[in-house]
Amino acid sequence: MIAVTLRPQRLRMLGWLGVGGALVVIGLWKLNGGPWLPGDVSLGWFCVVLGSFAILLPGALLLPGSWYLRAEPGRLTLCVFFRIRFYRWPDVRSITVAGVGTDRRVMVDFSGADQNVRTRAFSPRLYGVTLEQLVDVLSRYREHYGAV
Repeated sequence: MIAVTLRPQRLRMLGWLGVGGALVVIGLWKLNGGPWLPGDVSLGWFCVVLGSFAILLPGALLLPGSWYLRAEPGRLTLCVFFRIRFYRWPDVRSITVAGVGTDRRVMVDFSGADQNVRTRAFSPRLYGVTLEQLVDVLSRYREHYGAV
């Protein structure tokens, strides 16, 4: 089996950059006396701050190597904002589907040498795959490489 790397959808992140940019422009316009928005100056600041976060977070996700999920023969690699964690396939205890709010996510339980169980939730929408595809990829690697 070859390594499978899943990255955030670029088009979705570009859409969030556009939303953030629009919020910043609206906020700046309100701060400069834009007539059509009701409210005081605090609404302008709110739009600028919210829009800035809507630019920074997706912008960071678009940087090469900043966020990915990689299933490879020896391990499962999770990189979140350049922080890389490795999990050996024998340490993967279970792969299940659970509801988190209104979203359904893939839940992976890990246990290391200390036998403490840690759970990670993976959103298939972030990576542009279906729930079934993500479960299938992770399950196939676990079945093939999970034996100690």
